[in-house]
Amino acid sequence: MKNYIRLAILALMLGLTLGPARAQVPAVEGTVDYSFLNTWPGHGLGSYHTNGGGGQFTVSLPFAPVVGLTADLQGSSGSKYTNSLFTYTFGPRVKFAIPETIFEPFVEALFGGATINANSGNYGVSRNAFAMLYGGGLDLRLSSHFAVRPFQLDYEYTNFTSQHQNGFRYQAGVQIRF
Repeated sequence: MKNYIRLAILALMLGLTLGPARAQVPAVEGTVDYSFLNTWPGHGLGSYHTNGGGGQFTVSLPFAPVVGLTADLQGSSGSKYTNSLFTYTFGPRVKFAIPETIFEPFVEALFGGATINANSGNYGVSRNAFAMLYGGGLDLRLSSHFAVRPFQLDYEYTNFTSQHQNGFRYQAGVQIRF
C-alpha cells in the first residue's frame, strides 16, 4: 500500500512541475493516420502473417497537466487472405510540449477490444478479443490548430482463440486541435 501512495505522490509532483509545459498542448486533439500493422493471428484463424495497411482515428482529452484520456479506433486489412482487424482501445496518454520547439513526444497505454474477420475461400471466421496497445510517438506542431505526426509506434497484443498474438503498428498522419 505504501508503494501505491508513493507512486501517487510522485505522479502528482511530476504533474505539478510539468504544468508550464502543458500550456502549449491543446485542449482536444483529433488525429487521422495511415497505419501499417504486422501481426500473427495464431492457430484457429490460419497460420499466416498479416501485413496490412489501414486507417486510425484518435481523440485525446486532457484531464491533468500533460495527461489525457485517449480513444483509439483503428482498422486494417491483410494482404494474404481476405481479412480485417478492428481495434477500439482507450486509456491514458502522457504528452510533453518541449518549450520553444515544435516537438511534442508522447507515450500511451491503451486497453479495449479487437474484432477480426478472416476468409480463405470456403472458410470464414469472425472473433472478438481483448486488445492492448503500448507505445508512443512524436507530433510536430505546425500552428496552434494543426500538427503532423511523422511516426507513432505501438506494440499490439490481442488474445483470439485463447492464444495471444503480438503485433507491431506504425502510424503517420495529421492532427487537428481545438
